[in-house]
Amino acid sequence: KIKKLTFVNFPEIVVEGVFLGPDTITFTSPSILVPTVSSIEIALDGITFEKTGLTLNYVNPTFQNTSPSCFMRTFSSPISVTGNGFPLVPKSDCIASFQKEGVANSIKVSCIVESSTSINIPKTPTEFERTGSVNLSISFDGGDRFISTKLNLDIYVMTIENSNPSIISSNSPSFVTLFGKGFVQSNTSIAILKPWEKGQFNFGENIGEGWNLVRRVRQGENYWHPTSDHLSGSSIYGKFENNYLANSTFSIAFNTTEFDEFLFASGDLKKWLIVSKKEILKTGDNILFNVTKSSKSSISTLTQWRNSASNLEDPIISISDYSSASLTNDFLYRGYSTSIPSSSEIVSSLQSNGGMNVFIRKRAVIATAIYVDETRLMFLTPFGMNGGIYDVFIQMGNGQPLIQSTRQLSVLPRVSS
Repeated sequence: KIKKLTFVNFPEIVVEGVFLGPDTITFTSPSILVPTVSSIEIALDGITFEKTGLTLNYVNPTFQNTSPSCFMRTFSSPISVTGNGFPLVPKSDCIASFQKEGVANSIKVSCIVESSTSINIPKTPTEFERTGSVNLSISFDGGDRFISTKLNLDIYVMTIENSNPSIISSNSPSFVTLFGKGFVQSNTSIAILKPWEKGQFNFGENIGEGWNLVRRVRQGENYWHPTSDHLSGSSIYGKFENNYLANSTFSIAFNTTEFDEFLFASGDLKKWLIVSKKEILKTGDNILFNVTKSSKSSISTLTQWRNSASNLEDPIISISDYSSASLTNDFLYRGYSTSIPSSSEIVSSLQSNGGMNVFIRKRAVIATAIYVDETRLMFLTPFGMNGGIYDVFIQMGNGQPLIQSTRQLSVLPRVSS
């Protein structure tokens, strides 16, 4: 049975209570705009009010701190607000307002009162166009009235300024600490270590980035690569130009370079394939090679090539099986130019596609990034990294932008025991 309750200090305020049993009545307290202590009267018959000797103490909420004290402009992250006297209102009634100085409109987001001393803002807004300071206000009545917390939050563009150590060994995993500002906590943060060398090429999403040009046959040439090193990288000839459309044929040594993948590509990038270095080491007359991806397939495929030590022109690399590649003009690599027939099917790709190139690269290394605080992140480098210089990037959650460190990481070459 519904009962009526009233407040002595505010006789005009009457709320309905719910009778749960002989010793329990529940009711929702009304909003009071000023701090006060209010006595409670109850009318069990809905008409005659009697004193209960009970009071409700209305206090102004006080706000003490936010953690963290900053958030990234382009990334939503949680913020915890601590204080006292927070009313335990429904989620729909608790709203946080972010007001930037000099900006007329504030940005509002939902928040959750977890206790009388804690408020959780699950996601900070991402609509701010500039960095700077914002004032935080909280509403407990669905946005009708906001109370200033008198707490300011700084909006950062996350930066990574240093790392410790900056030089590590590739023989064993190492913990690396990144120092910066604006870091936020995320269960899906990762560190991406991209090998860096001067003159690398970035060919977009399909082919990828970090490619180093090592060998080329110019457009218009009637013969393939003038080498019989079976792609070991020991041959050196011609004048190197870091230009995959250069009017020259050349090769630089890459037999002592640490790398993981080959890219065979025409100068116009219409014909290409990526294959691991490990696959190229296979030998035989009719071997199935696992092609990572190509201009004809975005997924890995098995393609038949030839790579025999007794054939000086090998390996024969083609997008389709090498036995039929002349019909589809799919050859991307052959060696020992003097032994190549001059039929139009074999040399046509050299005549019309900008020549043919060989690139190599070390794959990027991915590690889980561990949040320490808003100025520090940590990650553990994986075992067996290639030696060299790496650009360090952090991604603070799925789909978030990559943030590059201003400090590169040096990895010493592996040392055999």
